[in-house]
Amino acid sequence: MKILLYSLLCILAISLTSCEPKTQFNPEKPSVKTAQSDYINTSIDHLDQLIETKPTLKLVDVRTPEEVAAGVIGQPLKINFHDDNFQTKIVRLDKDIPYLVYCKSGGRSAKAAKLMKKAGIKYVYNLQGGYTAYEKSMTK
Repeated sequence: MKILLYSLLCILAISLTSCEPKTQFNPEKPSVKTAQSDYINTSIDHLDQLIETKPTLKLVDVRTPEEVAAGVIGQPLKINFHDDNFQTKIVRLDKDIPYLVYCKSGGRSAKAAKLMKKAGIKYVYNLQGGYTAYEKSMTK
């Protein structure tokens, strides 16, 4: 009897979770929660949709020149996060257009996105997984 009850509860739980509607992509809503005044994390799965919904979106590659030599996404602005003049360069960016920042795996770009928001840029997206996730998505 306990086994039957347990089985029914498992089936009910599985059916309830599998029937949840899939969320629509919303470029204004973070895929991972960050502070409200912070940047918005987005995944590689939403990259094309973000580019479509934000036609003025500029890509910003914050990797080193050696990493950039391996390839880039689109035609990005190349601003090496490790350069001494990184902050000076981001302060000069247009504050009113959206930017998608990426690095190799998402760590430096998250830090860069935070600095860009502090510099007064209104719309900053961080590509989770960075160029590595992009490369993997291209081999699918």
